[in-house]
Amino acid sequence: MNNVERAIMSIGGHPHRSCYRDLCWAIHVEMSHFPEPLQMKFIVAEVCEWTNNRSPKSVWRSIARAVEDLWNGGDMDVLCSYCHNWRWYRPKPQEFIFVVALALRDEALDGE
Repeated sequence: MNNVERAIMSIGGHPHRSCYRDLCWAIHVEMSHFPEPLQMKFIVAEVCEWTNNRSPKSVWRSIARAVEDLWNGGDMDVLCSYCHNWRWYRPKPQEFIFVVALALRDEALDGE
């Protein structure tokens, strides 16, 4: 299990769902293109390539479903450790991906 999967599992939700795999891929894509946040269309396009060329609409919905599931059923304290304001509003997929990727990158830099 890599650090992205570990971070998502620590939030909770229902990580056995396939949409979580797409979310993890999206976070990997974002991390590989730092320091600027990517537009969702670029994230989705790369995830489509990595997941046997599924349709962009399918991948986008899958990522959005995972973010919603984490917000609805995950550990709110862990989720809010990434962004305090997420206690009051559900993050958009692009925001979630960028913030989690940024936190994981900072965590990796602190470990060096």
